[in-house]
Amino acid sequence: MGFRNRKHKIPEINSSSSADIAFLLLVFFLVTSSFDSKTGIYRKMSAPVAETVLKKRMDIQQRNLLTLTIDAENHIWYEKEEIPVEEIRDLGKVFITHSDIPRHVISLEIDRKANYQTYLSVVSELTAAYNELRSEAAKADFHTSWLRLTAEQKDSIQAAYPMHISEIEIKVVEEGGNP
Repeated sequence: MGFRNRKHKIPEINSSSSADIAFLLLVFFLVTSSFDSKTGIYRKMSAPVAETVLKKRMDIQQRNLLTLTIDAENHIWYEKEEIPVEEIRDLGKVFITHSDIPRHVISLEIDRKANYQTYLSVVSELTAAYNELRSEAAKADFHTSWLRLTAEQKDSIQAAYPMHISEIEIKVVEEGGNP
């Protein structure tokens, strides 16, 4: 009789700390997750070179030096002529294959005021030139793609096409904007 008239209260969950718990979960997932970065350049920085070593370095012949300049207005110059980014890959491939390969250097002269995206585009095109030459060498030498090569085979092709890119900051720009 008293059993039906009795009101049962359903226990409530204390929600006062649920905001704290949600915040902690958010922080946990932000800290433990990784974000895929689609842009960027992988570069292994060389160790600082002593001045005595610099004096002993070989002289680079002009035909083994490709100089590209990025000015403050984000124009790219090669031999006093402006070139579009789209031509850099082919220019790089022609230069690399026609120079003394172990001694070639691609020199980037970059104005401090240049846009980072322009710099990134130039370096990406030069890297693509090396990658295409290495892929072509993999097919010619080992009859397979670059991705299927063993580490030893990749090392031999990288030795045949070593990446020598020098980056120099332009400190003084002459009037008129042309390098």
